[in-house]
Amino acid sequence: MAFTGNLTFTAFSPAELRQRRAKSALFRVDQSFAFMSPSAGYIEVLPGLISDFASVPRTAHWYVDKDSPAILYGSIIHDYLYRVAGKLPGGRTLTRRQCDEVLREAMVACGARPSQARVVYWSVRAGGWISFGKGHEPGITV
Repeated sequence: MAFTGNLTFTAFSPAELRQRRAKSALFRVDQSFAFMSPSAGYIEVLPGLISDFASVPRTAHWYVDKDSPAILYGSIIHDYLYRVAGKLPGGRTLTRRQCDEVLREAMVACGARPSQARVVYWSVRAGGWISFGKGHEPGITV
């Protein structure tokens, strides 16, 4: 399990956020960023992906810091997988469950405690169906 490349991104300005009717801060990935998943193989996010990073419910902030590197890196990979409904280049397709497992693996690779990764995994299992494959940007009123 390893990440390749540095995660570099640009934060949207307050004016851009208002224009997009964003509910939270948004960030644009500036250069390729990838994760080698033990279960899903190589997953690359290309520049231009827009993410709100982790959408951790407020009730879980005491246990999982949404700004921790342990969840930020995996959140970018997971947002990409959800945006494309698990359809990867070369014809590979991951189920939503597999996409959620990649997030869990990425969190552990970044140093999250296994129990934290499980809490996040089960949270996205419970509520992720709302966003999977919708193709819209996170934090945007649809």
